[in-house]
Amino acid sequence: MESFEEAIHFYEAAEAILAVSSPGAAADVFLKEALCRMYLNRPDEAINYAMNAYHLKQKLGDEEEIKICFDECVSIFMTCGCVHDVRLKITIHF
Repeated sequence: MESFEEAIHFYEAAEAILAVSSPGAAADVFLKEALCRMYLNRPDEAINYAMNAYHLKQKLGDEEEIKICFDECVSIFMTCGCVHDVRLKITIHF
């Protein structure tokens, strides 16, 4: 548990820098943060971070990256027990 908390702090520190300099890397960090929060049994936070990652990937417009991110988001939603919310929160742009 402690290692996930440490990872979250590391990712939070990287967010501000990456959001401006590398939105694609920021999206990847958001997904990693989502996973950490999921493993710490913080489903609402995990879903929010996954959604942030997905929306960033959409803005970048790389269809392959969007699909990969979508799959990861669905996995997070399912693990968090919120699979019924996937279609409500994620707009698919394939």
